[in-house]
Amino acid sequence: RLFQLSGRIPEARAAAYKAQELVPALPERERDHIRTVALAVSGKSVEAFNSLSDHIETFPRDALPLSLTLGVYGLLGFSGRIDHHEAQRDLLESLAPHWDDDWWFLTYLGRAHVEMGNHRHGISLIERSLEGNPYNGHAAHDRAHGYYEVGDVDGGRSFLTEWLPGYDRAGQLHCHLSWHLAAFLLHQGEVEQVMEQYNDSIRLKALLSPSPFAFVDNASLLWRSALNGQPFAQNETRNVADYALENVPMPAPLAFFNIHTALALAMAGDNDALQSHLTEVDRLVADG
Repeated sequence: RLFQLSGRIPEARAAAYKAQELVPALPERERDHIRTVALAVSGKSVEAFNSLSDHIETFPRDALPLSLTLGVYGLLGFSGRIDHHEAQRDLLESLAPHWDDDWWFLTYLGRAHVEMGNHRHGISLIERSLEGNPYNGHAAHDRAHGYYEVGDVDGGRSFLTEWLPGYDRAGQLHCHLSWHLAAFLLHQGEVEQVMEQYNDSIRLKALLSPSPFAFVDNASLLWRSALNGQPFAQNETRNVADYALENVPMPAPLAFFNIHTALALAMAGDNDALQSHLTEVDRLVADG
């Protein structure tokens, strides 16, 4: 799963295959756990979700398989279901009696309510999560979303400005949380500070371990800045486009990456690569 989240799919599938070889000697929970994770890593998202649904009926506190379906990049978030927000909230509410005041669970439950527009209740759950673990990057991320959803730009900027310095720069969410801070700054017209934030914590060449997720943040910030009348230098847009061409599958199995690849190629003015990318996306859609 760690390999998958780092965009290292061949290694992820190799590790999952090795785990499956060891399954016969394991008890039921571990067998089902491995099966669910292996399906998700292999891109069989529908089968993985069905496996998970059966698994959590017996093992509702098995956190790693449950995490596969939660959040923006989860099996529900990327399922294509129009009701994925409702489905995630309902799933978590059904499991809540098994989790009590667990900070990890409260992070996701709070985010689910924020996404459904139940902002006050969701934010209160996220803040309880942060009380349980102040260093929880996912809770900090969800708290930033809470500020965004209620239009509190000043509060979001203040929160992240205070929280981010204590977070490891190698942390999985450091780039994305920096992107959220840059988005708040952009909204306030703080162009110079946006550039400082970009150069220090978002720019691909400044990161300890660039990934497709960091690429998304780069493409998104550069596009938003251009729409705001503050386009980045051509060499920066070219760097982001080159990263996409070299490191992101063309097309990717996830539309989210394809959208940001298109943004990057468009900003760089690389019309040939953009048209080739769009043609491949059309082919992927036609193939189902």
